[in-house]
Amino acid sequence: TEVSRNVSRLGQQLDMIHWNEDGFKVGLCRVPPVGQDAAVLCLLNNCAVGSVLGEHRARFDRLYLRKAHLHHYTQYVEEATFDEARACV
Repeated sequence: TEVSRNVSRLGQQLDMIHWNEDGFKVGLCRVPPVGQDAAVLCLLNNCAVGSVLGEHRARFDRLYLRKAHLHHYTQYVEEATFDEARACV
């Protein structure tokens, strides 16, 4: 099918981890969203998300440095929780 061809083409372009080279899951939905011709869901289990997480971490660091929006959360959790969470990412 067209989906299988595109998944294999994409898999060749990505640097997949050696223990999970077939880490794709594709689902075609019979009923597409309103105003759309088709709907597709593709899940990919890969270490390539590291760059995305790095970008989010950099954004978080910029906001946290200015303490932007922090007051919305400190009424529920301690500020040290953010430092611990940042260290885990």
